[in-house]
Amino acid sequence: MKHKKAENPLVELILRFFSTHYQHSYTSKQLAKRLKIKKAEFKKFRRLLRELGKQKKIYEMEEGIFQSQPSEEKRTRKNKELSGRRVSAPAPRGKASFEIEGVMQQYRGGFAFVVPTDKSKEDIFIPPGAIGGAFHGDRVMARIIRPQGQRKAEGEVIRILDRKTKNIVGVFETGKSYGRVIPWDKKLQVIPVVSTKNFNGATDGMMVEAELVGDDNPPEARIVSLLGFHGEPDLDAKIIISKYQLPKKFPPEVIHEADEVAVLREVDYEGRKDFRQWHTVTIDGEKARDFDDAISITPFKNGNYLLGVHIADVAHYVREQSVLDEEALDRGNSVYFPDLVIPMLPERLSNEICSLNPQVDRLTMSVVMRFDSTGHLIDYHIYPSVINSNERMTYSAVKGIVEDHDPELLRRYASLVDSFLSMKKLALLLMQNRRKRGSIDFDLPEPEILIDLTTGRMTGVVKTERNIAHRLIEEFMLIANEVVATHISNSELPGMYRVHEPPPPEKISSFAAVAASLGYHLPADPTKIQPRDLQKLLSKIEGKPEERFLNVLLLRSMARARYDARNSGHFGLALDSYTHFTSPIRRYPDLVVHRVLKAIVTNQKDALQRVLKSGPRIPENAEHCSITERRADDAEREFIQLKKVEFMRDKIGEVYDAYISGVAPYGMFIELKEFFIEGLVPLKYMDDDHYVYHEKKHFFKGKRTAKVYRLGDSVKVQVVRVDRDRREIDFLLVE
Repeated sequence: MKHKKAENPLVELILRFFSTHYQHSYTSKQLAKRLKIKKAEFKKFRRLLRELGKQKKIYEMEEGIFQSQPSEEKRTRKNKELSGRRVSAPAPRGKASFEIEGVMQQYRGGFAFVVPTDKSKEDIFIPPGAIGGAFHGDRVMARIIRPQGQRKAEGEVIRILDRKTKNIVGVFETGKSYGRVIPWDKKLQVIPVVSTKNFNGATDGMMVEAELVGDDNPPEARIVSLLGFHGEPDLDAKIIISKYQLPKKFPPEVIHEADEVAVLREVDYEGRKDFRQWHTVTIDGEKARDFDDAISITPFKNGNYLLGVHIADVAHYVREQSVLDEEALDRGNSVYFPDLVIPMLPERLSNEICSLNPQVDRLTMSVVMRFDSTGHLIDYHIYPSVINSNERMTYSAVKGIVEDHDPELLRRYASLVDSFLSMKKLALLLMQNRRKRGSIDFDLPEPEILIDLTTGRMTGVVKTERNIAHRLIEEFMLIANEVVATHISNSELPGMYRVHEPPPPEKISSFAAVAASLGYHLPADPTKIQPRDLQKLLSKIEGKPEERFLNVLLLRSMARARYDARNSGHFGLALDSYTHFTSPIRRYPDLVVHRVLKAIVTNQKDALQRVLKSGPRIPENAEHCSITERRADDAEREFIQLKKVEFMRDKIGEVYDAYISGVAPYGMFIELKEFFIEGLVPLKYMDDDHYVYHEKKHFFKGKRTAKVYRLGDSVKVQVVRVDRDRREIDFLLVE
């Protein structure tokens, strides 16, 4: 950086420092420390920084955060250069210049870590002010400024190699000559700036979506979407959809193709097994709009069962590499919010021609399985088929029939009652056999958002009720998926499998230590852990105060299930072969499996050739679908948490019955009994005594009173803080 002769040595020192750190931003305290400014001179130093900012000799990004003011020549050069080829700043004297490539992982405290691409290397700590304009997930080059010692190595970002974050959601603020977007995600510490020509209608205080258009620090952005102001209807959904870059409207050509193919013709019945005379039903939640699976059952006098699982034949309508198919692949899956669905397929398919609605003919793929009286599979057949579903049943109605014996429901569905009772018997046998095999059965409740349909306002959050009807459908879908996976695996055709690796030994060792502290033990060697070992532990904690805590902890210790072209088995289900076949309306991998399965069972030459030709694309598509699945899960989870926090905003000061759902060194996690909402009692709020956290036993104990707070204890709490932006709720213990 070129500049005129400085007015005094301190100005000279500051400008010289920024001349070699033009890609980085620093707080005034960080600068004082680096430039060895004495404490007594700090206020004068800070005033000088602000004066230099006003003179445009340095740039004040936001209050108290400074960086260099690049010359026009340097700015032009930086904008033209590709981020991966940018000239790095020279290494400061006396510091190691070792550079490492990796991915940014940012945290709310303003700090970050660079996770090296080379897995043999340790993560690098990046302090606030040294992130170099990078965002969470970006691939960057970091320079070590303090080698690893007793703490992790410390570094600074010197280049952005690949911007993974393309768009930012945040609050728009206007300045005198530019605007800026304050990121809504508090992990993101860089604040993009917006030139007036790129405001595109944004006004002060509005939630917006901005597209990054440069790699400067701070990066420049332009407003691409106006989401609205706080308090407006549907803003939460708009924020989450924009943040996770979820697809919105279908392109016109996709809608056009869906309208063209959504027709059932006489020729479509040819070559299909006719199950229209069978008693088939769909069983789903009350709010479900697309029905892609139906079931039928026939019991025999010798105790055997004939179970039919009939799945919508979406592959008949969505042909490979059509515009419909490309759009479905890009989306990967449907995304479900409490009052909104972002479907994988247009409604003409997902809610109409492919949905197994009652009393209409629908094309299906059917897996018909015969079981003995102990629930073991004898044989099976797979057919392209046609069904005509008798009823659209709900979980609550089926429970009312098979468990509550509700007289009104028994009368209403008299012709189907025996079928439901047989389904219950077979489902319990399958569940028993699965548990004997060692299949891990997580039974964590999911939150259900209650909404007043007349006002659209949220009225509460409760645990989703899981009953025998949920179990019944789950067991039948599991066995159908297993049968299909085995069938494809035994063929010579490529397939897409649902795989689940054993848990990493270090994670399962950590879990075992926590479980042991609560009196539950696993085999000593974590590398030899079997699914049945974990299922036995889950059975022991069922109904205990620590059940939810250990369930969640174990789930976090497990590898994440994913899609793969290689069949490496499913650890959690204790199966050699497993796939997803039963939801082709809402999951693209199921659509791939249908195409492969149909080619096998029809043995048609052109279908077999298409599958073989598509084989090389399956690994890439499997990875893509695993990513879109994680994106959907994260979006749905954050939306639910946002709704929970929003619901609690007007409840500050109110007192609730609750219980302790978890303990940590910094406080206790609390779950309300009235609502399925969790928050924290920070340790600093527990000020009636000096409480000591006992790590091995997972409880707090007061030094003076000897009062103990442990997992599962009932407590009364008062809501004292609700932070919508951070999605946090704080409670205070009430005696």
